[in-house]
Amino acid sequence: MKGYLISIVEAAYDLGADNRTWLVQLLERAEPRLNHGFGVTVSTYAPGMRPDESLRDTRQMSGRISEAMLAWARDNPGVFQAMNTPGRARCLTASQCLGLTAAQSRAFAPFVDYLHPVGIRDFLGVLALDPSGHAIWFGAPLGDTGRPSRQEIAAWSRIAAHVSAGARLRRSIAHLPASDLTRGSDAVISSSGAIEHAEPCAQGQRARESLRHAALSIDRARSKARRKDSASLDLWTALVAGRWSLADGLHAWSLADVGLQTSRKRHEKAWSNVPLRRRTALFRDAALVHLP
Repeated sequence: MKGYLISIVEAAYDLGADNRTWLVQLLERAEPRLNHGFGVTVSTYAPGMRPDESLRDTRQMSGRISEAMLAWARDNPGVFQAMNTPGRARCLTASQCLGLTAAQSRAFAPFVDYLHPVGIRDFLGVLALDPSGHAIWFGAPLGDTGRPSRQEIAAWSRIAAHVSAGARLRRSIAHLPASDLTRGSDAVISSSGAIEHAEPCAQGQRARESLRHAALSIDRARSKARRKDSASLDLWTALVAGRWSLADGLHAWSLADVGLQTSRKRHEKAWSNVPLRRRTALFRDAALVHLP
């Protein structure tokens, strides 16, 4: 699925990787679709963070361009903070974010001084920012001023919502030991939509139907991805009923591998009639995690 937009969404919910590996995987999946000829970069952001404090990685980007972009962000903290402000659009260029016209952008001193010498005139940003102010930022340098198309905005905005949801999930389980990442899960469902376990908050008819529909939609999203990226993104919802995200057990290996043991201990009676081999497969289909 590499090169398909849906593959970025799958990587967003990989809860088993450490933070840097997670970022690298996201960047590897995004690069073929985001690269405009100068490479791509990804970085983390938290309120008050300086550019040199964030986790950062690049792909297919020269050292000169990477250093120029970092120097630009470091020496222009006001601009850097403005681009990571809640309420910003999820897909826009730096000049759009700063309210510059194309003509103003070409004469904007921070661009002229730092980016023009390496052939960069602007850059496209995809911002996965949640209300807490934490963000994952993807950047693609551009050789000229321009604006993303409606199709690009729609696709990358959906992807940003998934990346933000995945990052929130990772923060919510960061305090848990690797042997018990299922603690706090509200339900376990299979890719066929069967609810195999549900906590009280997920047992209502409306909740169960929402979860079942979400699981089936994810399965359809994967099958559609090879035919039409936009259709597959429409099917996979970042938040189900406004509160849950589905973490795929195939990628969140720790959920798949240790979930059985944890759920046995807590819900032995509920699982007693389910064959062992089927239980394992169910965890490898999907795990549902509540977003606090």
